[in-house]
Parts: sequence; C-alpha cells; structure tokens
Amino acid sequence: WDKWKDAGTHFIRTQQNGVFLELEKVPDAQRDRLMALYNALDGPNWTKGTNWNTDQEISTWEGVTVTDEAITALNLSGFGLKGQLPGQIGELTALKSLNLGSNPNLTGPLPREMGNLVNLTALMAVTTGLEGPLPAEMGNLNKLTNLQLNNNQISGTIPKEWGGMTALNNFGMFNTKISGPIPDEIFSGWKNLGTFLMNGNPNLTGSLPEGLGNMTTTQTRFNIHLHECNFTGGIPASWGNLPAVSSQLRVYGNKLTEPVPAVIINHPSWTEDKWDSYKTNTEIHYIRTQQDGVFLDLEGVLPSVGAVTVTELLYNKISVSAEVLKQGSHTVTERGFVLNATTRQAGAGTGVFTTDFTNNIQENTAYTIKAYAKSQAGTAYGEEITVTTPKYNELNMVLSDNTGGSVDYADVYLKLLSSEKRTASQAYVQPATKALPVIKGRTQAEILQSASAWLSSLMKPFARDIRKNLEALQTGTLEVPAVRSASIRPASTDDYDYKVTSATGGNVQIKNVVPGTYGVRIAGYGLVKDFYTMLTIPEGVTNIAVENIPLLPVTSGTLSLFRPNAGIRPFSSPAADDDVMVLVQMTPDYASAWKGKILENIMLCPMDTTSSIVIMAKDQDQLTQIYEIFLSLTDEEGNPQQPEDPMKFLDFIETLSRRIVMIQGPSVARTNLVPQSTLNLKKYFIDAIKASGQWDLIKSLVTENYNVQIQEGDGVILNMIIKQQGTQPVLMTDGNGPAQEGGNLLLLSSEEGDPTTTSLVDLGYNGNWHLGITVR
Repeated sequence: WDKWKDAGTHFIRTQQNGVFLELEKVPDAQRDRLMALYNALDGPNWTKGTNWNTDQEISTWEGVTVTDEAITALNLSGFGLKGQLPGQIGELTALKSLNLGSNPNLTGPLPREMGNLVNLTALMAVTTGLEGPLPAEMGNLNKLTNLQLNNNQISGTIPKEWGGMTALNNFGMFNTKISGPIPDEIFSGWKNLGTFLMNGNPNLTGSLPEGLGNMTTTQTRFNIHLHECNFTGGIPASWGNLPAVSSQLRVYGNKLTEPVPAVIINHPSWTEDKWDSYKTNTEIHYIRTQQDGVFLDLEGVLPSVGAVTVTELLYNKISVSAEVLKQGSHTVTERGFVLNATTRQAGAGTGVFTTDFTNNIQENTAYTIKAYAKSQAGTAYGEEITVTTPKYNELNMVLSDNTGGSVDYADVYLKLLSSEKRTASQAYVQPATKALPVIKGRTQAEILQSASAWLSSLMKPFARDIRKNLEALQTGTLEVPAVRSASIRPASTDDYDYKVTSATGGNVQIKNVVPGTYGVRIAGYGLVKDFYTMLTIPEGVTNIAVENIPLLPVTSGTLSLFRPNAGIRPFSSPAADDDVMVLVQMTPDYASAWKGKILENIMLCPMDTTSSIVIMAKDQDQLTQIYEIFLSLTDEEGNPQQPEDPMKFLDFIETLSRRIVMIQGPSVARTNLVPQSTLNLKKYFIDAIKASGQWDLIKSLVTENYNVQIQEGDGVILNMIIKQQGTQPVLMTDGNGPAQEGGNLLLLSSEEGDPTTTSLVDLGYNGNWHLGITVR
C-alpha cells in the first residue's frame, strides 16, 4: 500500500487536489509493554537495567532478548523488582523464557494474564516475595517445560487446570506456603516429567497424593521430593506403579506412621543407590525416617534368590553358585545352599555366592540343590534343581608305532569336539592292498591301448568334475588361490583340553576325563610331524590302543598348511553323494626350502574309505596338462574312449603319471602316510604290466623311475578328488587354523548354478585341509 503511482501521487495519501493526508503516529507497543513493567516494579530504583527507559533500541536493554523484532526472553533476575507483576506481562505473547528470580520484594500473586504466554517454555520465579493463589489460567501453557516457583510465599493450592502443562519436564515448588491436596489431574497430564520437587512445604498435610502412583513419563530419570512436609498416614499402595526409571523418592521428615508397603519394597528402584538409601553423612533414610527420628516399619518382603548354576560336576564334587538378587525388606543375615538334606552356609548379604560339595559325593547319583537366603522377614528359596554326578571316567591309552614299538615320552593333546555320548572308538585295522588290474596285448600298441582303457575306467567317477575344472581353468573363472583370506584369524596356540606325556611303554592316563569325541594330536621324536586321530571316550574306565603311528626318518621333512592343533574338524559337503574337489597350493617361495628333495608320502587324514586320487602338480599349467590327458580318455558323458594314437600316451605314463597317487582303503580319522613311490599311478601301471607278463615288450619305452623331485621355482599343488558317500565327512581340517600361504579351494560340483566356493571359510570352516606331503 505504501507505494507511489508516479513521482507526485501516492496511492493512499495523496488526495485529488494533491494535498497529502497526515499519518497517525503508531505507538511502539513492545517498548510500551516493557515500560509498563518498569513503572509498575519501581524501575527507577532497580539495581540493574542498563538502557531501560531510554531511546536506545529495546534489544540493547539489559535482560531483554529480541528475535525477529519480538521479545522472546526476559531475564530480570536480581534487578531489585518491587511491587506486583502487572497484567501487561501477558501481552508479551512471543515470550519463551521469563526469569523473575532473586527479587524478594516482588510481591502479590502471579497475574492471571500469565495464561496468555502460550509460547513460554521456562518460568523461573525462585526466591521472591510472590504470594497468594496461583492462577488457573496458567494451565494453558502447554509448551512450558521448566517451572520453578521455589522459596516464596505462594499459598493456596495447585489448580487442577495445571494438568494442561503437558510438556513439563521439571517442576519445583519447595519452601512455600502451598497447601494440599495436590490434584490428581496434574499427574495424569504431566507425562514428560523428570523432577517433581515439593519438599519443605509445611502446609502440605493429609495423605500423600494417590495420583502420583498413576504417573507415566517419557524421561529416563524421575525424581520425587516430598520430604519435610506434614503428610500423615502412609505411602499409598498405588505408588508401587511408579515408573521404573524413578531414581529418587524422598518422604522423610513427615508425620507418616504406617509401615512401608511391600509394593514399594518390591519396586525395581528399591536398591541401596536409589530408594533404599540414606542422606549423605546422616542416619536419615529417605523413605523410612520421620521428624521424630523414628523409622517406619517395613512390611515383610522375603529376599529374591536366583536359580542355582552348577559350575563343576565331577564324580566326587559338585560346585555351585547362586545370587541373592534383592534383599527384600530386611538385611540378608544368612545365605547358602541345601544339598538334599545338607545345608551349607555361604555368607550374608546380596550378590553372588558359591560353594563346593565334596564330602560323601558319590558317582552316578542324583542330588537336589536349591539356594536360600534368610532375613528378619523369613527364609526364601530359589528354584530347586536336580543333578546327577557322572561315573568316574578314566582314559588309558597305549601308543605304538608302525614297527610295533612303544611311543614313549610323546606329547599327547586332546580337544573335545563333541560331548555326545557314544561307544568307544574301534581298534585300528590295517587296510588291505588293492588287486592289480590285468593289462593285455601282444604288441606295444595293444598294451598301451589296454592300459589306456584301464585308466579310462579308473577316471570315470572323476571325469565330470575334472572336465568342469579344466574348463574353469582355461576360461580363467577358476584360479588356484595364492593366499588365504585375511579375515581368517589364528586359533589359540594352546587349543586343547588335556595335555599329557606318554610314559615308558607308551602308556597314557587321564583321570576324570569328560566323555565325548576328541581330536587327538601326538607329537614326538621320530614320529610323523603331528600325528592326528579321533577318539570317542565313553563313560567309565576306557582302555584304547592307538597303533601304527607312522615313523618318519630324521632326514625327512613335512610340507603342509595344516596347523598343529588338536581341535581337528571333519568336513562334509551338504549335498549327499557329492563329488568333492579339494585343492591346496604351496607357493614356490613356501616350497623353496625343500628344493632338491624327493617327494616321499602323501599325508592326509581322511574320514571315509572311499577310493580317491591325489594329483601333485608343480604349477597350474601342469595341473591343466594332467586334466587334459584324463579327459582325452573319456567322452563328455564320462564314458571311456580310446586315444587315437596310443603311442602319444607314453609321455603321460613316463613323466606325469608318477604325480598321481592312488588312495585305496585309507585308515579312517587318523593321519595316513601314503607312499608315493609304491602307490603312484606309474608304479601301479608298470606292476600290472609285469604281472601280466608283458614287461619285456614295453620296458624300452618306459623307465622305472618313480621319483618326483622339487626343482628350483616349483610349487606344490595337491588336488584331491573324492566321491562322498551320502553326507559322511570326507576329510579333516585343522579347525580354527590361521591364514596361511596357499589355498584350500573347495568345489562342490553338484551345486549347479551356485557360485564357486573358494575356501573352507565360505562353508563356515575356518581352517586348512589336513593334506600335505613328506619329502626326503
């Protein structure tokens, strides 16, 4: 509106004859409201108030805060106000904070116009001369969060309309002349309250407010101060519903006479650091002590006793623990356990307590046990449990090596893998030697043709997986891993439950052994590095012979990623009858220390007797070459097919077949040494030709050299192909082994469409395969 049509004509003020209308003077309303306070409250004699009653901008007046041209805060604390607060205060409707504290000459009641300050969030009028009744209109202040009216002369009662102060967090009205009753409406309306402070009000008489027990709050802490008033009777039973976050409940210094009710003692806040506590450096209990120093009685509440926990259970010993969770109404003077009819005291007070029963404890016997706690209120018992002591369990082992000699002074480690009770482990049985195939033919070509046919039938169970892996190697979708995942963490170096040393005669004894299935590691001079087996120990006294522990010459060494760890674990594919392809790689750097050594044995710990093969390649290219030879002997369906030129088969027989070791009838669940020199495919082939009487025809083409030597720059790749029987485990891992150089590639060929599983950890196994070699 305040615009010009042109340079000489104003749209409103200029009249037709060009004369401008006058403008009425608009008063400065906010300045006038502040001046009304100034004049009503003896402004000229204030002790503070810089720039008040001047032409300076009101934003510069001391204690005045202006936001967006509106007065939003007024801090007149300690100004020396004198007189009654005028009704004009209600015209400052933008006000959010008002502080009138420390003005003892501010008198009269709060004006009812205070109810117009609907934006007010904080009102402080502490240590003033305010008096008279409180205005009901202040119930309109639904944004008020902090109301402090302490240390003044306010009288009358709290208006029930104040229940409309729904945002209130902190309420203080102590040391006043306020009277009761305190209306229930405020307790139902104040749902965000954290402190309720009305102590030191002698005119508060009669019963404590029932409605307080119906309060709920969004705060994480709730404090109630109603001490040093003149309430009579007792603590209302409704207060048992006080919020669980109630931190302080103070009613001392009143005229209460009734016992503290059980609902209060059972409240979760009845603890030594909350309600059941004393004022610092005094004998004043916050709830129980009255003005005359007499303690209120307590309704009898028994202690709360937790269930018994058995911490150790042996054939001749029962160790238990329990806890007095809460003392109840009176101090716990005794606590302990009852075993059948035997009582064993274990101290006093609250908290955890323990004891051991060792006298007259019998094996394989049932006992009932319960915890108890005594106080002036009576004796409380926890839940009774029944335990049965185990039989006396003892393991006696005799260790012997593969020459029949006793294994003396070896370190024996046992790790419990399963506590399931089973029968004892079966005795070791030496596996039978597999019969040789029949090789037929009258010429070199016919003999080679017959040999390739035999090899075709031998490879048929593995052809499908070899074909898939060859394709993956050639397309680059499958790579033999060089390093284990860094996410795999090493196991503890002392991962065992029992450690003993074998005595003369190879004798080992473990008393009080826990029945179950154990992984066993045996390490000693002359033995294969870390011989492993699994034993099932039943209840009672068990005698087990561990025989045929392989010896290893002192000139031999071991290459394996398997970590010395008794906590071995059996692995099985989740798919029944699966073809499991296992690869372990030891890099050239890892194998370099054994340069020039001859491969001596395949070392593995199988879990079934299924026939399998192990391919030992120096690198990925050589593994691919072996795969290709195998696949040339079968069609895509895995059926045998003859090579076009059998003579081309000779290079494979002469150089590569010695790297393929036949695993036949291995010893289950124990470390096997499979000799490469006698069970490699080349030796198998030549022995079969000799047995068929055809060696003279072929000996000019094939040598009897079976050695595999680690050369400069060679790595070691072990590829084991296993046909799993059902879901029975096929191979062992070292449990929680560390990340090692090399890999433990695992392919589950029957899981069509699933991504390749590249390590044990992908299936929840955190370890290395028990698959390696020995060299000499």
